Amino acid sequence: MKAVAGTAGGPARRWCAAASCRARNSCGAPRCGRDARGPGWEAYAPSRLTGVNGCFKHLFIVPPVAKVFPADTRARVLEAAAALFAAHGFHATTARDIAERAGVNLASAHYHFGSKEDLYLEVLRVQFDDVNRVLEQRGARLTAGKPTRRADLEALLRARIAVMMEMLLGPPPGLHGTLMLRELGDPSAALPHIVQRFIEPMKRETAALVALLEPTLSRAAVERGVMSIVGQVMSIRAQLPALPYLLAAQRLDRAGLAQLAEHIATFSLGGLRALASAPRPKAGARPKKVLPSQGAAR
Repeated sequence: MKAVAGTAGGPARRWCAAASCRARNSCGAPRCGRDARGPGWEAYAPSRLTGVNGCFKHLFIVPPVAKVFPADTRARVLEAAAALFAAHGFHATTARDIAERAGVNLASAHYHFGSKEDLYLEVLRVQFDDVNRVLEQRGARLTAGKPTRRADLEALLRARIAVMMEMLLGPPPGLHGTLMLRELGDPSAALPHIVQRFIEPMKRETAALVALLEPTLSRAAVERGVMSIVGQVMSIRAQLPALPYLLAAQRLDRAGLAQLAEHIATFSLGGLRALASAPRPKAGARPKKVLPSQGAAR
């Protein structure tokens, strides 16, 4: 058996080129020199083996390491980073951890994304883009031709809440919600950028919808309403492991979570309507003081 000198793709390889080899040898291995395992194998030109044991020698051939192309490297690093950031958070995940999980070297990861913070922001960008894509597909985004009928606006809010629940809770729970819970529980230095680039645009869109539903509400009341809606969804996501104990009768499959989404929507619409119909305090009027004895009586 003659060894072929190794190339940049790996060490020297041994090849079977017995005269008895055809398209496939009796052992089932592809004929040497015409291997079907993809481009790059031709670099290891077959050597000539004499004897009748060529097929047996296929058992000892070490295939070359698959070549990783730039686009594939970038995707693998992104996938590995998303999984590790979700599992351990930004602070507990190292660049070396990501490179090892992706099967690339540190230099490759740095070449494609720069710093760990840049990679983190790219992971979140991909996740938020996915949320916006689903919102668009489900007709849950405000478009240039904004609906004006209340029934259409309510349907839009219901659809938006349903998408939030599906993206955050699944099942299975999405990476988007897990990443955000990690970030909010243990903030990184990137939090201001995350709010500005990803969270604030979604908040503005929801606030515009709430303002169309209840145009008499002040801007501050609209923003509080948005936080209340999002807070209900995030609260269910944060308590997901405990829900079987807290809501024993509640199904946690997609149908059950759709019921919870409908509840949040109905509850929120009722609350917004109540806020809009509540009497407004007169401008400059001071809130009435309540004495301790009066408070106790109430």
